[in-house]
Amino acid sequence: MKKALSIILAVLMLASLAVAASANGLFFGRRIIPAIGKNTLTVTQEGTPVAGAEMNLWRDNPYGEDTLVGTYTTGKDGTVLANGLNIGNYYWQDGSENVKASFRITGIRGEGVLKSAIDIPASLSRTITFDDKEVTITVDLSGGYVGEINSYGTIYLYGRLGPESQICNGFVMDPDDYAERVKGCMTYDDKYEVKDGVFWSYTTGEYGSTTILFQAGTDVYYMLYVDNTADAEDVYNRVTVVGPRSESEGEDGREQMTYMSADGFQIRYNALEVESWDIDDHTAVFSCLNAPENTVSVCWIADKQPEEALYEITESWGDQEAILRTEGLFPGTTDKWGYWRTFSDENLVKGAIAGEYNGGVLVFVIESHLTGDDGKDMTISDTLSGIIDSITYFEFGEQTMYAYIPGVYQAADESGATYEVILNADHTGTLNFQDSVEVLWGSTELNAIDAKYAYTVEGNCLYIELGDDWVEFVRKDA
Repeated sequence: MKKALSIILAVLMLASLAVAASANGLFFGRRIIPAIGKNTLTVTQEGTPVAGAEMNLWRDNPYGEDTLVGTYTTGKDGTVLANGLNIGNYYWQDGSENVKASFRITGIRGEGVLKSAIDIPASLSRTITFDDKEVTITVDLSGGYVGEINSYGTIYLYGRLGPESQICNGFVMDPDDYAERVKGCMTYDDKYEVKDGVFWSYTTGEYGSTTILFQAGTDVYYMLYVDNTADAEDVYNRVTVVGPRSESEGEDGREQMTYMSADGFQIRYNALEVESWDIDDHTAVFSCLNAPENTVSVCWIADKQPEEALYEITESWGDQEAILRTEGLFPGTTDKWGYWRTFSDENLVKGAIAGEYNGGVLVFVIESHLTGDDGKDMTISDTLSGIIDSITYFEFGEQTMYAYIPGVYQAADESGATYEVILNADHTGTLNFQDSVEVLWGSTELNAIDAKYAYTVEGNCLYIELGDDWVEFVRKDA
């Protein structure tokens, strides 16, 4: 009897184990009993279903790397179903790894279809510190986008929530980095343009890409790289970057403005005192708001020399003999040369500055109307001068019209004493006679602090007018 009872208990125990094994999808003997679990994910953005969202389903592994179950795409209703899931912990995650929804398959019969939900944010914002300046970056994610902003201020923007659908990135820059990137775009990209002070450059190809560079605050700039040109304008409109403003700037940030030219330079001006507009692709005008007849025009002219361009500008001014002609370092540089023209007629003052610039001539044309009020006239003069003085260049090529002049020239007198003239490429120079005299050289004169010397260069010979004589100096072999 005891033996029979033991057999019955053993059978009952084995049956119990079989039931437990069946519930957990384990195998008993040679029979495999799977446990089928299901999960429905709903993806929304501010309550609106997101169609076409690519979501990764992962199985959590506490003892090693998580396992990718698969990538699923939501339908029109923003949902996707994953089935055939074994017992374990799982989580849904988008390609940017910013949103996550976890669930557990228990294997209990009657568990049914589990439901998960992810509501992605409609915007993203972060304030970072860049060069001791606070910069706030905001991205509009409406329409099913996701993104991230790291601690360095770099944006990664994704479309359709997929890992392979990154459409742009971007990062904060200082003025030097900004200038280098603009210079690189102008050199290597297929096309570039400036629209409302924003620099756009494009590369061609199957889709093409776009680089967008803009000012975000005082000495803070931002770059967006969009890998499909068709998305560029949408991306630009989604991203807002606000950096610090100088103490002189108004709360709306409009006071200190930057005009950027596709010809490779930019000009800063006070938008509360000055307005600017384009005449064409190569000409911009800056006008005093309170006295709009006072203007500075900046123009790049192709395939001309400075004096030729200046003559065409000044021939309508009147008597050419009444125009003052001078030379000097070109605005915004310490090593490039320019030509000045100035004309006065009662209360009207006109000026023009021209210099060889990147295959053409860059010209400033100034017109100022005197009021007789010294205070007002000085303010207007300072405003116009400030516009010109603010210019900076992304790249200012060599002025080839002067390439034959720089060098070291020597002469000897009857006693054998040697005299030397050094003319550097940056228009500085030294006269080493009895004493050393520093000079700036232009097209026809060597300018010292208290003296001027006419000169000319013919071949390898430099001729300088010293007193009543022209003295010859011969170029020293390099």
